[in-house]
Order: sequence, then structure tokens, then C-alpha cells
Amino acid sequence: MIIPKRSYWFFLWLPALLATLALMATGAAAQVTQLKFDPQTYASLADANSPDTIPVGTKITQQNWQQYRRFMPVGLQAIYEGKRHWKIGPEQDYTIEVGPSTPIPMPKKFSSDTEKYAGQATLKRIDTGGYTIDNYQAGLPFPNPKEPQLGYKVAYNNWYYWRPFVYTYLSTLYRVDQNLNVYKSTGGVNNWRVAHLSDGDMPVQMSYAGPYFLLIRNPQFTPEQKSLHHQSPDALQRPRSGPGFLHFPALSETFACVSQLPPAAPR
Repeated sequence: MIIPKRSYWFFLWLPALLATLALMATGAAAQVTQLKFDPQTYASLADANSPDTIPVGTKITQQNWQQYRRFMPVGLQAIYEGKRHWKIGPEQDYTIEVGPSTPIPMPKKFSSDTEKYAGQATLKRIDTGGYTIDNYQAGLPFPNPKEPQLGYKVAYNNWYYWRPFVYTYLSTLYRVDQNLNVYKSTGGVNNWRVAHLSDGDMPVQMSYAGPYFLLIRNPQFTPEQKSLHHQSPDALQRPRSGPGFLHFPALSETFACVSQLPPAAPR
């Protein structure tokens, strides 16, 4: 889909339109309760080691949800409170029925690699702030994360979650050029994990992996939007930038990209 450039008259009344929208947004914001961080909200949640639970078969509705708020994420609590745009209604469709816990074990090879390499991965402080992972092979880097630097260990566990050698998903992208043309493309995205592998008989690292552990290609997008992206295994150690490249065959050009990652934790 392409939205053509606006005419000259569009730019004449655009400032007035933006001013009107700003006033409308200000008025709407005044009527909405802002969700703010409150340590007490998190302190009131049920501890992970708590024996308390919700019986199987319990039905949670708008009328009784406060009895179970200790087990709800803060965002879900906010929706139930009904003070914001998005809210839980009284209709039957919103009823949550609690089911039995269903353990989902790690894939067999991933589990065995976690046990095989347990205790080898470490965190190394870098000069620019934050920590990079060192001596990681395969499996879960920190199977029983504890202090010190517990947050980083959990983050790296999430970064290196199990992936097969190749997998595909559907993705939709929007791009806006300097003339305000908007391009939409939808297609399948192929991913290859080429390092730190725990997938059947595949080697832990492919010979062509180089410094990367994940290769991403968009083969089903429109020709001008095909791309090949290399993802570095240590992106968490570079809080504001990392090596990334997009290749556009139709343009015969490759562009360097900057990863928008959160800043490193304070020293």
C-alpha cells in the first residue's frame, strides 16, 4: 500500500490540524488515570515460592477479580480496574477459568546441553558498562540464576532461549520514506540459528557462523524489501548499537543498522 504525497494545501492546514489534535489528546489524557510504577504493587504479589494458589476450576470475573489480584501481573490488574481505555467488561467472554498447571519441559537436547555445560558460562564486565557473557556453549547459560547480577543472568537466559536450526514466522513491516509514502509488506521470515545450537544432530556451531548466532532472511517480501539480517550473539553487551546489516537486492545495496536496545544498567 502506498499513500501518495499530500498536496500543497495539505501543508497549509496541517498546523491547525495538529494543534486541534494536541488539544484533544490533552483533554483525553486528563480523563485517563496514568499507570505509574509503585514498589508496593509488586511487593503485594504472591511470591514465587508461596504455597498459595488458585483452585482449579475457579472462574475469575470483573466482580471477584480482586480476590485473586496477588496472582495477576500489574498490567492485568490495571485492565481489571477499569480506569483506562482498555478494560475488562462484565460479559461472559471475559471470564477466566483457572485450569491445571501443565509443565512444559525443555527440548531433550537443550536440556542435556544445559546439564552438560552448567556452570561454564560467566558474566564479564565491560568498559562501557554492563556485562557480556563469556564461555557460553549451548543450552541455558544460567540454569539456576542467583545473585550477584541476577538480572543479567535472567536476561541472557531469555536471549538464548531454545530455537531450532531453522524456523519461519509471518511478519508485517511498515516503512515511511522522506516523502511520507507508507509501504506495507507482509511475508514469511526464515531464521537460522547457526551457533549455540541444541537441535538434534546439528553441531553446536556452524563453520560459517562467524561472530553471529542468528541469521534472518525475508524471502517472501516484495523484491524491493527483501533483506538479510545478521544478529550478533553479544548484543546485550552493546546497549545502544550492534552489528546489523540489511541487504536490498533490488537496490544492490547493503545498509548498516543500529539496534535499539535498552541502555546498560548503572555501574
